[in-house]
Amino acid sequence: MFRGTRSAVTVLMAGLMTCSVQFWSTASEDFPAEVSIPTHMLRQAPIPEKLEAGSSIFQESVASSVFNLPGFTGVGPMTSPRYLHTATRLGNGKTLILGGANVGQAQNTAELFDPVSQTFTSLSPNTMTSVRAVHTATLLLTGQVLITGGDNGSTYINTAELFDPILGQFSPLPPMASARWGHTATLLQGGKVLVAGGRDETSAKDTAELFDPATDTFAL
Repeated sequence: MFRGTRSAVTVLMAGLMTCSVQFWSTASEDFPAEVSIPTHMLRQAPIPEKLEAGSSIFQESVASSVFNLPGFTGVGPMTSPRYLHTATRLGNGKTLILGGANVGQAQNTAELFDPVSQTFTSLSPNTMTSVRAVHTATLLLTGQVLITGGDNGSTYINTAELFDPILGQFSPLPPMASARWGHTATLLQGGKVLVAGGRDETSAKDTAELFDPATDTFAL
């Protein structure tokens, strides 16, 4: 059972492993304040703190579903099952979906969602230079996407890379100063990106660093 108030209503959508679990909030008074979803359609296992080989938050497969709720429309399945991935809207209106995990294994695959055709297209054979989940993907002023950190399934990583939407290719960058996952990467007004917080192998981090797109480097 999911309950909300006039200020926020949160709805959980589950689908076949071609869709991630998604959360959506709205302040609309027209949205139902209480939504019931059959428990057999939801995953009972929590998202793991760290990806373990062979593990998965998915306990069973269910058919892709669109609940009869205002504002939701079903689309075709993604090309790869994934969770803990990112979805970044590009300047051309398409959405870049990167990495994540499938059955406990971090992925380096990517795909594009086209809102006109409402379909997903794999970028294969172009893939990220690192497998990663729980990472960030930030649209830069140049139209490129900065991808940082995350979990590769065995350790937390400090690798970073750029995606060029014109070429449809990924290129590696010099590493971040610190390995981190679950962090933030915020585009600043001047075009730099503030990478902050997250966790490493031992604890939560209070450090931050700046990515400069003019030099393609990170600095504390």
